[in-house]
Amino acid sequence: MQKIISFEKKYTVVHMFFILILNVIYSLFFQSLTNFDDMLFIAIIGSWIVLLLKTLILENEKLIKIIIEKKLYNLLKLIELVMVALLIVGARQFDFELSIIYLVIIIEAYIANEELEESIYKLFYILPFIVINIIYEGNNLLETGKMLYFVFYIMLFLAVQKILELNIKEIKQKFYENKLLIKEKNDKNVELMKTQESLQELNEKLKEQKLELEKATERFRSKAAEFYVLKEIGAFLESSLEIENLLELVIDVLSGVMGVDMCCTVLYPQGEEDKKDISFHIKTVYDKKTTNQIRQKIESGVLGFLMNNRDIYLDNEVTQNKNLFFENREVGSFAAVPLYKGDIIYGLVILEQRYKNYFHKSIVELLKSVATQIVLAIENARLYESVEELAIKDPLTKVFNRVYMQKVFFQMIEDADKTNKPMSVSMFDIDHFKHVNDTYGHLFGDKVLKMVAKMAQAHVTKYNGVVIRYGGEEFLVLMPNKNSEQVYAILESLRKEIESTEVAEGVVKTHITVSFGVTTYPELVTDKDRVIRSADNAVYVAKESGRNKVVVANSEA
Repeated sequence: MQKIISFEKKYTVVHMFFILILNVIYSLFFQSLTNFDDMLFIAIIGSWIVLLLKTLILENEKLIKIIIEKKLYNLLKLIELVMVALLIVGARQFDFELSIIYLVIIIEAYIANEELEESIYKLFYILPFIVINIIYEGNNLLETGKMLYFVFYIMLFLAVQKILELNIKEIKQKFYENKLLIKEKNDKNVELMKTQESLQELNEKLKEQKLELEKATERFRSKAAEFYVLKEIGAFLESSLEIENLLELVIDVLSGVMGVDMCCTVLYPQGEEDKKDISFHIKTVYDKKTTNQIRQKIESGVLGFLMNNRDIYLDNEVTQNKNLFFENREVGSFAAVPLYKGDIIYGLVILEQRYKNYFHKSIVELLKSVATQIVLAIENARLYESVEELAIKDPLTKVFNRVYMQKVFFQMIEDADKTNKPMSVSMFDIDHFKHVNDTYGHLFGDKVLKMVAKMAQAHVTKYNGVVIRYGGEEFLVLMPNKNSEQVYAILESLRKEIESTEVAEGVVKTHITVSFGVTTYPELVTDKDRVIRSADNAVYVAKESGRNKVVVANSEA
């Protein structure tokens, strides 16, 4: 159907053009010859009507479909040929030209209508020419000239049809072969397209598998790194509970495994944010000056906004002028991992890299695991310190006890021998302490003991001294590298401070005094086993001579 519609649309316009030209010529010619008869007029008008009807029909697909399905196409072509045949017999002056048009219409119909059988179309398409000529000429057709004319055109039509038959069959055969070839190529193209689509799908799957493999590899590397870091930390914890050494190990391992430019641990005890308590462990690729600047910036509180943060802070697009912390060095990625448990914040692990988008999800998970391990280590170490402190410190006054003295006293004596430097010892006790207990009660007495111990500890620690509760209201002060004169001045200052301090509990207010005895090894006593006894004797002298004083022992050398 589409083939017929295509042919008719193309050739109808051509027919209309030729008929229009012929109409103009006929009008001019026959007006001058006064031979314009009724048949010619009917033929011209009929031709126009047929062409106009064709034009209208071709614009209506439903109507075309009905005409083709009802086998009316050949009837319409027959009407066209009748009109042309009428023109031929009505205008003998142009019979050759009109015969050409007749042939053209036959050719068009033959090409367009493949279903028309050969035995039918030869008679079918020539029939209008034969019938019209017989009707129009009548007996005149028997004249020799007209009969020759009539036979000539019939033979011409048959010859043209035969030529068409032979050529069109060949063309159709080639067309059919080409059609098969095209179909075969199309099938191959479809197959190739399917193959290409399959390859594309396979390629997409391979890309997805590659991506998954890369992700799996990255996860494996991350887990391997996590395992290595945690193994190293675990191995260290089995052998030591020293937090400072652990933090040094952490920054070494993290720097090596993660390839960062800077790794730093910031630790502040019990979550306090007092900068004096902050301790650093840092490893960088920077020079000493830049490393010191990093320390100073952390101490100055530039990263204060991270101190109370319990979430990992991650910035993979660091803007250099966004924070003063990043000045004077190239930083692309920054991570801060909080060390906390519950409400206690222990500190931070800080990492930075010059490249952007460096800290991906797997690294964050690793840092979380490391942070958990560090916090556990800190808690274990502090628990150990607490237990150890209970063993070597007096629970009331929080100064060292006699157990600790047994550990360090003779070590200090040996150090004094090795360095040839003095080692001074002072014993002191609180004057009339029994009276304080009896008068104000033991709780008030405990407060006095704690106050004196705290003041003594604060005073002598500045000189590397150690305060020890020796028993009851008696205390020892160990002062390495100090002679008797130096210790006398230090303890005299302490004595005055204690004397001037008021002890108050509710409405109870009082002042207390302390008596000191001082000796020095080997300046005043050369026998290490008699050093404490020498200091004790000096205290006895101080009490006997009026209390509230510092007495230096006599030389036993």
